Amino acid sequence: MGVLCEPGGDYGGGLFAAGPRQIAPGFSCPHSGGRAWHWVVAEFDERLSDQVIPPVLSADLIAELRRGRDGLRLRIAVTVQAADIAEAIRVAWDVLENASEVGGFHLASATVDAGPAPLVLRSYRGLAHRSSATA
Repeated sequence: MGVLCEPGGDYGGGLFAAGPRQIAPGFSCPHSGGRAWHWVVAEFDERLSDQVIPPVLSADLIAELRRGRDGLRLRIAVTVQAADIAEAIRVAWDVLENASEVGGFHLASATVDAGPAPLVLRSYRGLAHRSSATA
């Protein structure tokens, strides 16, 4: 798992400052994709939602990036109440790991970036709901 953080960035009080605050790790994770994803996406989304209990404040699938017929890269955002970035990433990783039990994930190739919440403004569910309402 790779970790990307902007060194010296202004994180509104300091990302590494003492005391609990909301931190939003975002994961990019490859999935074997293909037609299999169509069958497990609802279960994966449900598993993410089931884990929204403190210190996890939110967990959402926010994007699917297709690469060819069978390639798929998923973007998952988790907001955590944590004392520091390491704790937030550890808790968020557990969320991803538990939800990924639906199969097809390549967690060894996952990357993460983290910053103060809100890192993500819209969830995949919100975008899907909006696009179906306007269709």
